[in-house]
Amino acid sequence: MLKKITLLLYITIFISCTNKSYEEIKKDGYTIIKNKNSEKVLDFKVEKSKDIPLSNYLSNILSYTITNSGSIYILEKDDNKIYIFNSSGEFMSSFGNRGGGPGEFIAPVGIFSSPDHIYVPDILSKKVSLFDLDGNFIKDYTNLSSLPISNQLFKDTLFVGFIMNQKIIEGKLNINRDLTVKDLDLNPIKTVLSTTKNVDINNMFSNKNDEPIFCVGKSMIYIESCSESEVKIEVYDSNGVKRKIIEKSYKKIPYLDDEIEKKNQEIKKKLKGGFGEIKFDRKFKKSVYEIHEDKLLRIWVKEALLGKPSTENSYLIFNKKGILEGRANLEIEGEIVFKNEKIYLFDKENLMLKILDY
Repeated sequence: MLKKITLLLYITIFISCTNKSYEEIKKDGYTIIKNKNSEKVLDFKVEKSKDIPLSNYLSNILSYTITNSGSIYILEKDDNKIYIFNSSGEFMSSFGNRGGGPGEFIAPVGIFSSPDHIYVPDILSKKVSLFDLDGNFIKDYTNLSSLPISNQLFKDTLFVGFIMNQKIIEGKLNINRDLTVKDLDLNPIKTVLSTTKNVDINNMFSNKNDEPIFCVGKSMIYIESCSESEVKIEVYDSNGVKRKIIEKSYKKIPYLDDEIEKKNQEIKKKLKGGFGEIKFDRKFKKSVYEIHEDKLLRIWVKEALLGKPSTENSYLIFNKKGILEGRANLEIEGEIVFKNEKIYLFDKENLMLKILDY
């Protein structure tokens, strides 16, 4: 009888271990979470939603930022103006203009914000213009070693973003990207991760797969591995110390013929015939398109899907420990931003902003 009980206990333990959805490994001061695939679809509930039409003010959205108070700042590409909407989505005012003077932009490439200021980097003027939240010009940052573009606010007192330097070596474009923690005056404090790529100039559009994706959460920085063969997210603290690696089983996803043709048409439209015939030559999709952290500290990861465009809002949801809970499908199109315990969906094509409470 004792042998039967022992055998039954062993079988129960074995089955529970083999059914475990993840494996946890301790290594060199950080933890690796290896997740299996999950077909579970999570019941993601939207408590309230608000649609904000933007077409009365905007025609070509380049970039946007949302402040801690919920105000929304949208950079319009066609007139180089920044349009301010309050937290309810009501238009308040605009500022900025095309030009080379104070508070003007020649070729702005983005917009980002701190609790008290708005920053606009201009790639041709090689400056970052600083404004208060009402749009009053304060100063230009001009003595920068490299133009910061993709900054995200971290703990309200820091920025995290890439500093990029590039040069041509033996006919190839050498691109160095340092993911750097900066103060609010854009002074580098700490490099979290450094990557270097040699890019074929004739296939720069294909090499967009090599651009790393990162996300700043409440206390952690998430960076994907720029891979076609794995879902892998590295997690760092504000001191640049690696704390965790989150992995998930993954099979390489090929581009379908119609997807490649669409990519080629996009390249042709952008180049307008000025650089000869350049074709998209990637065979497989980048595994991760986006990373976000929500108000529950869950990690949302948009992975590549067979036959599905990168605009489809289907996300893997990992809990704050890095364990895969399942998948959530948002039946709404648009670029997603988690901020102020809300979800903001920017539909650039239809000039619509949707704000969700969840």
